[in-house]
Amino acid sequence: MKSNPRILLVAGGFPLASETFVREQCLQLVERGVDLEILALRPGDGTWSERERAAGIPDRILPANIDRPTWARLSMIPHRFVSRVLRDPASAFGALHPARGWRGVSGQLLEIAAAVGRGGRYDAIHCEFGPMGRIMLEVIDAGIVAGPMSVAFYGYDITREIQKHGDQVYEKLFERASILLPNSEYLATRLRDAGAPPERVRVHRLGIRLEDFPFVDRR
Repeated sequence: MKSNPRILLVAGGFPLASETFVREQCLQLVERGVDLEILALRPGDGTWSERERAAGIPDRILPANIDRPTWARLSMIPHRFVSRVLRDPASAFGALHPARGWRGVSGQLLEIAAAVGRGGRYDAIHCEFGPMGRIMLEVIDAGIVAGPMSVAFYGYDITREIQKHGDQVYEKLFERASILLPNSEYLATRLRDAGAPPERVRVHRLGIRLEDFPFVDRR
């Protein structure tokens, strides 16, 4: 008997009041039988809808806070490291390896490892926005999770991030992501111009449930 696909969705924060499109994606996946886990890299500012509660979305959150004060994360490293060693020694050492840079030595990767828990291999790792994809490359390289990665781009993550950091900001992500999903042809062009492999760029548009927006006669 074939099991349901196991998917890790990575969001900068969850639930966010402004990102109803991400929340709708999560609902649609769960309602289609996907074994979904949602890694929230920061706490969200939204409240749960009745539909989200009915689908059990709150119970699928893996809560982290990578913006926790550095001193607080550093103070947690000994306990988190020991806990991770007992669960998965390779990823415990991987999370603190010098090659992981600041995210490793500051305890950010152990913060994420503590949230993910068992981790392991996923059928797909889907990142909402480019910066989350960059973070997850480090998480994967640390051995905390594994699986093919897709990244959705929505606007600022192509325009402002590239203007601020240069085309090279996504160089590693372009090399390793299985698929890149801009939500418009314009953003797809910007991705290709920045060096993304054209064969991995696929426009993935957003949608809404029309039943959530009943017609109101305003005449």
